[in-house]
Amino acid sequence: MNEVYLFQELEKLVASAIKDFRLKTKSGELKLPDIYFEHLPITGEEAFPFVLIKFQNSQSNPQMGTVCEVSISVGCYDSTIDDEDKLAGCYADALIDCFNVASAIRTALLSLEDSILASRYIRIDDVSLTAPDEQSWPQFQLDIMTKWQFHAPSPLSKGREYGY
Repeated sequence: MNEVYLFQELEKLVASAIKDFRLKTKSGELKLPDIYFEHLPITGEEAFPFVLIKFQNSQSNPQMGTVCEVSISVGCYDSTIDDEDKLAGCYADALIDCFNVASAIRTALLSLEDSILASRYIRIDDVSLTAPDEQSWPQFQLDIMTKWQFHAPSPLSKGREYGY
């Protein structure tokens, strides 16, 4: 068990949670958000909509195993709101879409039986939702912060054998 397998299991959970969403692209088409790891393969508005699973940090010790922090970012796009609407305090559909997608992912995370993913990753602490200080209109983003604990392999003998 390691961080890579955790990311793969999170991808399955996220894919299931967002399977019914269709969000706007720059061209106005509706599509299922793409799921990426660590970074977006393309830059700019063409990347939207997306869900990005990103490693933040991990710490390991023999008693507690490994604790890994992972962020799950939701990015949505909407250029239908203009400067006058922004001044009037109107919300872009993309911001609402971000909250809806993030809420679906958060619900899936909080619905894990005993907070355990794939029978081996234990969600610890709260699931928090944050937004960047500045939103880069017409692109919007929300970040879900999660923390996971799992057992890391440890040497059993001086040989090449490892165990849990």
